[in-house]
Amino acid sequence: MRKSNKRRYIRVINPYSYKDIGYVLLLIIGLFVFFRVILWYLDYYEGKIIKNGAEVIGEIYSYGGKSTHFRFMYQNQKYEVNVDRAINTIELGEKYFIKVDTNDPTEVVVEWWKPVIDSSFNKVRPTEIDLEKSLLSENFDFSYTIKNQIYTRVQRFRPNFENQKSSDFWVYYKRENPRIAYLVGF
Repeated sequence: MRKSNKRRYIRVINPYSYKDIGYVLLLIIGLFVFFRVILWYLDYYEGKIIKNGAEVIGEIYSYGGKSTHFRFMYQNQKYEVNVDRAINTIELGEKYFIKVDTNDPTEVVVEWWKPVIDSSFNKVRPTEIDLEKSLLSENFDFSYTIKNQIYTRVQRFRPNFENQKSSDFWVYYKRENPRIAYLVGF
């Protein structure tokens, strides 16, 4: 028996044709554009509420998972709304300024960078501040010491934040609950 010197060519079967790859790429690009338009609309809608909405004070009465529950009064009526949590060191009883859509008071934007600070707060200098703004986070953290206990909080940057010297900052903390505190001075 003699071996044949002819080479055999095996055809590789590709389950995807170039046409299918084109459809997949088109689908991916379409989904990207779709979600980008949705995000743009949400930013536009929130910006509209911030610009034209009525400002009220809202108090956190509950939180869990990724949502925070606020109570507020608007035009002598009590409202309760759920919003996405923007920071992860939340305490019951915290108060923030909220912008309310005047046409639909259940549509709100919490101004996480504007906490309500009243006469029940004291102030101390911060122990440590990390004001490094990243592409993925609009939050910063800081530490402070009350009666030899170190506390750490996370707070939202205000829009158009520009870094400043840390010597200008104060931490305002609630006397009854020192875990409620805000960095002020920017």
